[in-house]
Amino acid sequence: MPKLDHQPGALEVPREAAPHLPGIRIMSPTHDAILEAILANPGINLGEIAAHFHVTPSWMSCIVHSDCFQVRLAEARNELYGDLRLTVKDRVTALAHRSLARLAEKIEVENDMSRITDVAEMTLKSMGFQGQTNGRPTGSITQNNFFTADKEALAVARRSMMRIVGEGEARDAIDDAIDLAPAGDSPRPGNS
Repeated sequence: MPKLDHQPGALEVPREAAPHLPGIRIMSPTHDAILEAILANPGINLGEIAAHFHVTPSWMSCIVHSDCFQVRLAEARNELYGDLRLTVKDRVTALAHRSLARLAEKIEVENDMSRITDVAEMTLKSMGFQGQTNGRPTGSITQNNFFTADKEALAVARRSMMRIVGEGEARDAIDDAIDLAPAGDSPRPGNS
């Protein structure tokens, strides 16, 4: 837990928290100025900050990446930006929770059954349960079967069909199938 050191406004992180890491343990006024520069210029790189404060980039890296500095930076960003840093998903989730809580309050005192039904349907639909019976979707289900055949197998099938139903009826059936097929999918018999 960060604590104040002897300097006013100084934040200290105990060395035992990260004894092997180089860096600062106490936030000095210079470190606060570095923090303010980072917050004021979010796109600035460490080399530019180091040059401005007349230190080497490696020392600036030790300062900025120290536990003490990171704690203060996180606090400052949270104070400045708060909810703005939340992702869209986090915001929508929070809004959904607040909306549902408010809806639950209102539904308790609602007497109009059509409104209650509307709320129930809307809730079930948004959860993916509307239009299901025993967990299975209702409505029509269309199954499409696609078969592929090489030219030889297709020619054998056509000959068999012509022998069974007669050449005239077979030609009519083949022509009907060709008319229903997408363009270029089925060659006419004898043209393949």
